[in-house]
Amino acid sequence: MISSLTYIKSIGTISAIFKILTLSSFMDTFCSIIDKHVPVRQHRVKRAKQPDWLNGEILDAMKERDKFKARHDEINYRLYRNKVSELINSAKKKSYENKIVKGQNDPSSIWKIFKEFRSPSHDRSLVNSLIVDGKEITEPEKMSNEFNTFFTNIAAKLKEPIQPTNFNDVGTFVNGRVPSPMYFNIPFICEEAVRKMLFNLEASKSTGLDDIGPRFLTLSSNIIYPASGV
Repeated sequence: MISSLTYIKSIGTISAIFKILTLSSFMDTFCSIIDKHVPVRQHRVKRAKQPDWLNGEILDAMKERDKFKARHDEINYRLYRNKVSELINSAKKKSYENKIVKGQNDPSSIWKIFKEFRSPSHDRSLVNSLIVDGKEITEPEKMSNEFNTFFTNIAAKLKEPIQPTNFNDVGTFVNGRVPSPMYFNIPFICEEAVRKMLFNLEASKSTGLDDIGPRFLTLSSNIIYPASGV
């Protein structure tokens, strides 16, 4: 009786070992086939967090653009390349307009928008001194306070109403130097014309004396032009 039980136990052990070996062999064969036909690939992720303006419509247009590029279809590739550029510009414009409207009373949020447009610089040299009203400031705390005061006042000045411009003095000055019968005239400009001028500014142009870049003016043209006061 005992020998019969030992025999049955041995048969059960052999069967279990055979099942384990069979499963292991199957998994090895299956994984080798998967690795051959569907190998694991690594993709570089450019940004851990995608920008707010990137939406599904832009991603779909990018896929179509890349598909036509892979097929060497130059005509459709150029069409979708231009479409992607238009969608990106439009999405960026709406995104920054909303940020500017929401941050009208928050100078720190407006400053963050300016930092997004700033090109990355490899020069990380620290500022050791600051000249304010002809006096040199070297204490870090005082320098920080001066920066805060400066940028806070900029936000407050931008909110002040702009006084109407008087062109009489300019017209008198120019007409006195223009020979007759020639004449000089400064036409009135409507708000819509100001909006179009701001919207069509070239982003590659250098920043003016106001330290506001043309790209920022273009993206915020719909917010700025009502306050032009022209």
